[in-house]
Amino acid sequence: MNALGNALGNAIDDLVRPTPDGGACGYHDSQPSSCHEPVIEHTRRTLHEFLAHVQRHGPLDTVLQIGLGRRGGTHRAFRLLARRVVTIERDAARVQSCLASHAVDPERDVLLLADSGDDATRAAVAHHVASCDLLFLDGGDTYSQCAADWRAYAPLVRPGGLVAIADRSQIWPGSRRPFDVDRFAFEVERQYLLPRGVRMVRFGADDAIHCYCQPAPGAAGLPELALPKGFVEPTTPRLLAADHGGFSLHATSAGVVAVADPVAHYDERARLRNEYRVVLQHRDRRELERLVDVFVAMRAVAATALDCLGRGDLAGFARIAAEFGPGSGDVIAALLPSLLATPDNRELLRVFGVLQLLRGEHDIGAAVLRRLLSQQFTDSQCLRALAQTHLQLRRDEPAARQLAAEVRQRLRQLEVERICHRQLSGHALWAHPRCLRGIERCLWVGNGGAAGAAAWSLLGLGPFRGLHGNADGSGTFVAGASGMRQAWLDREHGLLGFHRWSTRFANQSAGRTQQPLGAVPTTTLDELLQRGELRPDEAQLLVIDVPGEEVAVLRGAAALLPHVDLVCVSVYHHSVFEGIGGDRELLDLMESASMVFLGSEPTPLGHCSHALFRRSGLR
Repeated sequence: MNALGNALGNAIDDLVRPTPDGGACGYHDSQPSSCHEPVIEHTRRTLHEFLAHVQRHGPLDTVLQIGLGRRGGTHRAFRLLARRVVTIERDAARVQSCLASHAVDPERDVLLLADSGDDATRAAVAHHVASCDLLFLDGGDTYSQCAADWRAYAPLVRPGGLVAIADRSQIWPGSRRPFDVDRFAFEVERQYLLPRGVRMVRFGADDAIHCYCQPAPGAAGLPELALPKGFVEPTTPRLLAADHGGFSLHATSAGVVAVADPVAHYDERARLRNEYRVVLQHRDRRELERLVDVFVAMRAVAATALDCLGRGDLAGFARIAAEFGPGSGDVIAALLPSLLATPDNRELLRVFGVLQLLRGEHDIGAAVLRRLLSQQFTDSQCLRALAQTHLQLRRDEPAARQLAAEVRQRLRQLEVERICHRQLSGHALWAHPRCLRGIERCLWVGNGGAAGAAAWSLLGLGPFRGLHGNADGSGTFVAGASGMRQAWLDREHGLLGFHRWSTRFANQSAGRTQQPLGAVPTTTLDELLQRGELRPDEAQLLVIDVPGEEVAVLRGAAALLPHVDLVCVSVYHHSVFEGIGGDRELLDLMESASMVFLGSEPTPLGHCSHALFRRSGLR
């Protein structure tokens, strides 16, 4: 259950909302692998559950964070809970990115550009932090890095404070590397915490955050942890050259790699997440240096050629093709291993695709540029060049028309995602906005709230239609069967439903909001459909928010559900309502209607959740 509450949960969601320029956005789990640029490098549920745990533990004065992340998202999230956040980061580019993305308050933000393992850094931290309430270790993904940071900075946590260990080692693909951080957290618990009667709490799965409460006095002088028997830490890449043509060279177990925008520390996982602008590889260092020189030269040629093609200057493009086309085959062969290792890298795709066009392989070049465009549909230069490739080089006008239609659809989807993130925080569609692709009409059963109505209006989902009566008891009441039901009114929150509060919940709110309206006539969605008052095409998206009657409404919609593509239903738990259908009955109803469960999002109060179902077979 997400216990952060509306205010704090919405504030953290605000940090990751998409920007009009298409920059970094979202959490780790809301980013495609092709352009992994999240603002917060943790999954939404993991981070929210961890911060809710921190919030319940008590107020924070100072947070010490080891590792800033690429965009400083967790630093900014901690600022919402603590008076001051001190962060150590060794990557200058990440610090600059954080400074550029938000204003820094010298009284609340301390960013130290340094290596957390240096003695000088530890002295500087001790100057800024006499003690802290939360230590967040996210600076390294190896056992030794975590152990060194833990021994150096955990003694600064006051007794009763929290120590958290962010585990990104588990998201390493395949089995080429052990779960170093996960193993370290296990050893901390086994060798240090359990003898003191303390247990580790874990949030999340493959991108977990481990957390424990600092034991009372005796935290200083942490013990050396004995490495597990047979444990061998993987070899760390070694820096060979800090700058060669704008690239840094690193020796790895698989050969030599060159990274654009020189970095001091190379991480293969960052490459697989497509974090580096360009990564070139070769077995031999001298050959790699030559490849870097060739790539830098051809990158400038590709930019000029792409510009000519986008402007429709076929003569200029032909001149470049005559000069560089004959030798482009060798360059393509040299770049191919690097592209296969990082198939979603935009700069490699751009150079590779243009080189194919220059040598006359128009179909291959168009396919590569199309893959490039799929990474970022706002790349206007690539879009114009690809359109001209279809029209002028391939003479394929239908392909150009199809490209234009796909781009319009993709831009529409980006707008849908922005609206969902702005208007539907805490709603299931916040996490699954792509499900609205192709949805044009919405039927809403329940009076709902202003935020949801505004979202449907902004999304342009046809003429919005809500069914469930009005605050004065008039209108159409939809339930599972026709007849007379006892209705109630909650004037404080504007909710209108049927009187089925549990005794416990009713006692809590007695005399405050509930006002019975007496018997009211009800109907079903299928009866409305049969009488012609409801059309099947009105319910591509069916939203049901009728407190306590959601399953009953679905029972009375057997004829309508085959026409529905997406169902969003509020699920109220038995502790709140009596005599309602349970989760199992809801799942059975959806399965019988060929609807598959996509996910759910608990509300801040925890008494209900938003469940999302989609018709089986839809893409």
